[in-house]
Amino acid sequence: LYFWEIGSKDNICVELQRRRGDSIIFHRYAKCILQSATKNFTMNQIKKFCPHPNKKFSRNLLQTKNSVTNNEESILRHLESASNLIESDGIDVKLLGMESLAILTDPSKTKLDVAIHVSRAVIHGNFHHDQNNNSAKIIHEFVMKMVQNQSIKDEELQDMMAIQDGENKYEVKSQRCLRMENTLQNYGLIILSNSLETLKNQFFSANSVESYPSKKLSLQNNMLINLLKEVDNALSRPHNASIAAKCLHLLCSLSPSTCSYLNNQSGMQITMHAEKIGKATNFRLQQECEKLRLALCDNQ
Repeated sequence: LYFWEIGSKDNICVELQRRRGDSIIFHRYAKCILQSATKNFTMNQIKKFCPHPNKKFSRNLLQTKNSVTNNEESILRHLESASNLIESDGIDVKLLGMESLAILTDPSKTKLDVAIHVSRAVIHGNFHHDQNNNSAKIIHEFVMKMVQNQSIKDEELQDMMAIQDGENKYEVKSQRCLRMENTLQNYGLIILSNSLETLKNQFFSANSVESYPSKKLSLQNNMLINLLKEVDNALSRPHNASIAAKCLHLLCSLSPSTCSYLNNQSGMQITMHAEKIGKATNFRLQQECEKLRLALCDNQ
């Protein structure tokens, strides 16, 4: 936060910069700070201000978990906004789109029916019974490519980062591109994990698993193999490995055939190795790999 004198001492310019952290929370703070600077922010608004409104409302959502919006048009607008963001040329805008999808697939941060519809779009690429919804297809294809780390070519990623920073694209360091690729893949895994967990809870609450979501995943570029490879990279990328292990565990709980397939691909050995790494370095990785190992043991 910077204050600059412009002309006389009576004219003060207020500047805000986000160096790191959540962009959505930053914009929420920035709006209130700038409104205060222009005297458009009342004391009553200050008392009501909450930087994490989703957490504020999540308790009510959990208490009334069957709460719904009853408005498919509103959900469609959410899908269209997210698809427009991830199709943007700017890398920061793409990240904002991924952050939005991570929230929209989490029932603790949004309405239950919104989370279910967006999760279906992520997993199946459709909205409700509309098989030709363009926004849902864009979101599905983009997230699946992110998870498999096939999202953006190196040259395209360098162009986007150079445009964002106002630099010459040939001066952008490849190390920064690698970090950005890892960030995008991490968001993809989070969205996939949220979606699978939301749909799993829906299926089990309805006593039905006929819409098994892993069927489509397994047909698209060997998704199970890619997730298993991510678990195998636990030493270099423990956070991604823990989320990938969670995705595999959720898929195993939905279908015994997934467990059999993973066991045939040395899934047990890979999981035990990752669990050992987690025990030494990362508690969450250890927990998720333990759940996956137990699921694989039950179906051997």
